[in-house]
Amino acid sequence: MDLPEKRVATFKVPVFENGVRVWRDMKEYDTSDGGTHASWPENFFARIVDEYLAATANRGGKVGNATSHLIDARGPLRSALSVMERVASAH
Repeated sequence: MDLPEKRVATFKVPVFENGVRVWRDMKEYDTSDGGTHASWPENFFARIVDEYLAATANRGGKVGNATSHLIDARGPLRSALSVMERVASAH
């Protein structure tokens, strides 16, 4: 997804390639200090996940002693992309 004005964090992570550890640049949305996009509200990702869980009636359960929600990543991804683009374009 290409969002104009989004904040991106870049960092290096170790990965194994052909049995050898190498360092690769990785990028992700920068959610620290002010959020990823000026038009996204505080805790935007948490809100998106909460809405998805409610829409799919996923009330979670216990994994060990932790309350957990097991989900297939494709469902919330489809939902999140459209919401993120719509809110960003309203800026």
